[in-house]
Amino acid sequence: MNNTEDIITTDSGTLPEDAPSFKKVSETMFSKRENIETTLQDKPSEVYQLNEGESKLVRHLPPTAADDVVSVFDVACYIMSKVKQCTTMKLQKLLYYCQAWYLVWNERPLFRENIEAWANGPVIRELYNFHKGLFTITESMMNLGNPNRLSKEQMEDIDSVLKAYAPRSSQWLIEQTHLERPWQDARRGLSPNERGHVVITHAAMAEYYSSLYGQE
Repeated sequence: MNNTEDIITTDSGTLPEDAPSFKKVSETMFSKRENIETTLQDKPSEVYQLNEGESKLVRHLPPTAADDVVSVFDVACYIMSKVKQCTTMKLQKLLYYCQAWYLVWNERPLFRENIEAWANGPVIRELYNFHKGLFTITESMMNLGNPNRLSKEQMEDIDSVLKAYAPRSSQWLIEQTHLERPWQDARRGLSPNERGHVVITHAAMAEYYSSLYGQE
């Protein structure tokens, strides 16, 4: 394989009419934190900057201390200890939702690596380089990272995400991310199957998923 997205080829470029709604998994997520803030707009520590190649200001959450953030491989190891085996695509999407909801619940990222908006949904490049060429991955194969670096709170938050999303198929998760604004905005201007590596910002994830708390 010569291109970084060669293994990610299932995207048809269109969503079926019965594509899943977020409401199907929302109850678990909404009950996780009853008193969570529904917006990050008034945070005084946020910084606005103009990203290269963009024509609008993008809000970025403030940096966190190094010891507050673990590696994506640490989180992936923990996820695989729970699910045991899944497709590499599913693991990527579970990590995306772990990062997104952790940002909402804790106002800081779970892991330090960026998430890019690829044709088949959000992908962490460093993890992709690790599992490149594999369709499925098992707990024993996920031998890079240390789940013991995660705090009890981080494990509990990941467990909450897995309860909602882990029972879903890889294709369901792909279609769900395609329905949601963070991926859509990062893919703006690209054709459905065109390669793209725009980072889905922490602010984009935090703002979108926190806003879901206001939905009926």
